[in-house]
Amino acid sequence: MTSASKRLLPVLMFMAVMMLLRSLALAQAPVSDDTWNVPGSGSRLHNNGAAVTLNVQWPSAVTWIRFDLSDTWGTPPVIPSSMIQKATLKVFIAAVTDSGTFNVCRVTSSWSESTLSGTSSLGETPGNYTDCSYGITRTVSTSNDYVTVDITPIVQQWIAGTYPNYGVALMPTNDVSFSIVSKEGGSNDISVPNHDAQLDIVVLGGDPGSTGPTGPTGPTGPTGATGHTGATGATGPTGATGASGANGATGATGATG
Repeated sequence: MTSASKRLLPVLMFMAVMMLLRSLALAQAPVSDDTWNVPGSGSRLHNNGAAVTLNVQWPSAVTWIRFDLSDTWGTPPVIPSSMIQKATLKVFIAAVTDSGTFNVCRVTSSWSESTLSGTSSLGETPGNYTDCSYGITRTVSTSNDYVTVDITPIVQQWIAGTYPNYGVALMPTNDVSFSIVSKEGGSNDISVPNHDAQLDIVVLGGDPGSTGPTGPTGPTGPTGATGHTGATGATGPTGATGASGANGATGATGATG
């Protein structure tokens, strides 16, 4: 390896690392609305939009969470859905009464944390306004810990515009009973600060940065060695006979004998 190549190698390695880092980017969408409700007597008129914890309890207590994607990519999103490599829902478990499983379902109708209750359409019959066909199920058993759920296909469909972003619903199954920290609890409650729900999104191919300045011209490399003399070429064909020259002038008359 020449000295010039040795000097260039660290630069190439640095450029390769930077290109790899730029190929993946992490975005986080904040919670815009979260609440929970129970359809039934005594709770039908109650709204829990300001609650510091959100309940998921068999058979009917459902938690609703919506994330604001516009702060990350605008409305509509300016990136193709194919760039979404992974989208992870992350919630903090405040308490577990009965361990079990829950489903994460796509919500199919608009709602607001300030108005959703047991008598609203979603709150009274949540099964009619959720799509649980993704088969996204998670087990809960430990309090004061995070639980993560891969919801990549749902987020990809939001970004693609296949379905509007109405958020997700945490639907109880198998006698489960637990609560998670809400955005109100995560931002204001001293005991669990910054523990509200998160949506972490891994994006392939971040936006390219501006072109950097042109670097200085490198020094001229040394002159290469003289190459070997090539082989003698083949003799060319004989040329055509030239035209006859003009007759020469008559010589002088010789002396008389």
